[in-house]
Amino acid sequence: MINANGNIAPRVNVEHIPRFEPPQFRISTEHDPLDDGSLRLTGPVWLVGDGRSGTTWLLEMLNHDCGWKVLFEPFHPEALSSSGGFVPFQHIPSLPDGDLLADVVDAVFHGRFHHPRCEPYTPVPAGESALTHGLLVKDIFAHLMLPWCMKRHPEIRPILLLRHPFAVALSKVRLTGSFWAREPDSLLAQDSLRAAFPETWKEALAGARTPFRKFVAIWCAVHRMLLSLPECANALVVFYEDLLCAPESELRRIFAWIGKPLEDCALPETLRKAIAKPSSQSVSPTETGAQARLCKWMVETPRGEIEYGLELLRIFGMDGIYGASAMPDASKLRDLAGKTIIGWQEAGNVVPNERQVFVPAVTDARVGFGSLGRGGLLGYDTPCSCGIELGDLDGGDTVFSAHAPSRLTINLPGPARVYGAMNGTSHPCRSGYCHFTVDGQPIGRLCLPYERTACVELAPGAHELLVTCKDNTGQHSVWIIQPAEPGKPSGKGTPVQLALATIACYPAADAAEVLWPLARSARRSGHALHVMGVDTHYGTHAETKIHRLLEWVRGMDAEHILFADGRDSLVIGGSEEILSEFRSFGTDFVVSMEKECWPVKQPAWTDSFPKQTDRRNWPNAGGWIGTKSGVVRVLTEAIRRQQALRIGISTDPGPLRGMDLSELIENDQFLMQALYLDNRIQGDANCRIFTTIGTADSFHLSRNPEYEIRKSRVLLKSTGATPAVLHFSGPSCGLCRDQWAELLDKFCGKRSG
Repeated sequence: MINANGNIAPRVNVEHIPRFEPPQFRISTEHDPLDDGSLRLTGPVWLVGDGRSGTTWLLEMLNHDCGWKVLFEPFHPEALSSSGGFVPFQHIPSLPDGDLLADVVDAVFHGRFHHPRCEPYTPVPAGESALTHGLLVKDIFAHLMLPWCMKRHPEIRPILLLRHPFAVALSKVRLTGSFWAREPDSLLAQDSLRAAFPETWKEALAGARTPFRKFVAIWCAVHRMLLSLPECANALVVFYEDLLCAPESELRRIFAWIGKPLEDCALPETLRKAIAKPSSQSVSPTETGAQARLCKWMVETPRGEIEYGLELLRIFGMDGIYGASAMPDASKLRDLAGKTIIGWQEAGNVVPNERQVFVPAVTDARVGFGSLGRGGLLGYDTPCSCGIELGDLDGGDTVFSAHAPSRLTINLPGPARVYGAMNGTSHPCRSGYCHFTVDGQPIGRLCLPYERTACVELAPGAHELLVTCKDNTGQHSVWIIQPAEPGKPSGKGTPVQLALATIACYPAADAAEVLWPLARSARRSGHALHVMGVDTHYGTHAETKIHRLLEWVRGMDAEHILFADGRDSLVIGGSEEILSEFRSFGTDFVVSMEKECWPVKQPAWTDSFPKQTDRRNWPNAGGWIGTKSGVVRVLTEAIRRQQALRIGISTDPGPLRGMDLSELIENDQFLMQALYLDNRIQGDANCRIFTTIGTADSFHLSRNPEYEIRKSRVLLKSTGATPAVLHFSGPSCGLCRDQWAELLDKFCGKRSG
């Protein structure tokens, strides 16, 4: 290791970093407005780049308006340790709780870390209240700490700045009095790195003899290690060369990524001055020409050193990004992201994965913001991949990133498991949730980085993946597609025993919001929710819930179908329980019953229905269950009854004979009631499966004398039944549904949301 004086220190095992006593820094205990987020518009921005890579220049451009609280290199060994306990490019695979370094990390990203060398870049032009943007941290030795720190503080928004290693090495060679990691042994002395590096890397590090070659070898090992780690995919990669040649476009991209997009008009004057001014760390303040700064290393580096450096780039697998040209190839970053280093036989070669042949194809993509990217890319030229800490991702998995709102049509070559997630780079959704839907089935709503939905299984073929949100500013949403395990049936390979179906004739974004309570309750009860009618016109009740529903049902691959109104229902019972109760009826179709007769209130009609012990005398079409053939039979008979009533055939309901039925026959519930009176369907009067909870009067559970919650289920006191489907009808249905859902979650001991 290298101590504070630049000398080699004895090797230590950094898998368990010892506690150290740095005498110079302090952690403040007083309140800091940044610590509670009151002055933080985004998470802390962490700018990490090697020394001589332009980090100070970029820092000064980001802070052109003096709005950030800046910490300048808090993870520099000179700030943390004078005894060799902390080294440049310290690798932190893990830390035990209570370690002092963990406390330091927390203090840094809460703005409570203080050291004389870290704070000269925090201006105070108008008092502390001027620091309105948040915290901006800049480091040159923190590369291999970055993954662990991001796990501990997922709110961090990291920027990784890269510059050609030959330019970096040449500049460091000439700054002989500065503090650098000058010896490759400083990396090999760390046990975790030595175990991770392939033998070819170790030989290359040990074989570098001149200062230039040592700096290039260290650069290659550090950056190749970092760019291979999945956590690094959450960092925004910026190339110094692109920033130098096209500063305006690059800065617009950077500011948008950190949550402070620049206006479409000209850049602020303070930012333009920061672009034109060399950084305070520049050794050539008069050299401002971009071409001269880019090509300086090509002119001043001996040819033999360049050739040796090119071989180092090849050994470490970095030759696709940087080479003999002054400009980088950003597209090659995609080849590095997520590839493991440990166990490679040759540096730069990837061990083939047998499952890699599973490649889902996108046949159509509509993305409201940004562009579609495969492998987690978010439409940028940098590998901002999912970062959701998925331990089960491997070479056979595919990640599609598409900013919400987006709609993808994919073609699967084989059975697959699919779920959605929010990218680690996403902002918390302040204007609502992102709703994830597969083939019309809501599978979850998410609002926080790293969250994921439930997983669904899909058969080979075409499928639609939809993510919706209320605003069009774009949320970093991803889809993860995994090959199904061999021999494991996919979700659509065989008919399901019971399909839970609903209708949602809303625009996609509204449908996901409306259906969320039902979808969540269904998922928690083990049901896959089949949603029909999204993005279509509703029409009349009969047109949609009888005619069109019959077409949809015929296309369903299910033995039994349970229908529930999507806007005001919850499902709290499992399939086996529901099917057991249904079979006990000894029929092929059962409809929910309620205590109010709607849509007809005439006594001649209401009094014609058989009286039930609990006064649930009338069918409610908001909930029913049947075999597939039974459902087709009932819906077909409802259509025939409607047609007969429309032309005045004498099979109309006797109690209403002679009345104008033109409006009633467009109501699905009226047609169900007519079939019930003719003994064509059976009703669930004792609430063995369904219960309809009227919300016209009291809708609080504590004020409703009919029900109570026992052992996470709703108990109907009059019959002792524990219905599996709750239907809230009336003017307060949404409020009642949400209150009961919250109470059920609390009684069930499950988290809400």
